[in-house]
Amino acid sequence: MLNDQEPRNGRAAKQYPEEDIAIMMTVYTRAPEKWLLVDRETGETYQGNNLGNWDRLIVDPAITNEERQRNAKRIQFK
Repeated sequence: MLNDQEPRNGRAAKQYPEEDIAIMMTVYTRAPEKWLLVDRETGETYQGNNLGNWDRLIVDPAITNEERQRNAKRIQFK
């Protein structure tokens, strides 16, 4: 799972400054399901829905990383 708070490969962890008040962020789109929202601190991922909300995407724990990599679509550049 993605976690920007822990150092990786000798790199320092990313620090995210917090604001004093909550910030409202809005996406205007005709295709809400194409949008993904990723929390880079926790790795949680959300997909937009037709009601204008974000649905949390849950990783199936029964699928191993090896299976994910094996089934992942590879993009080859020519």
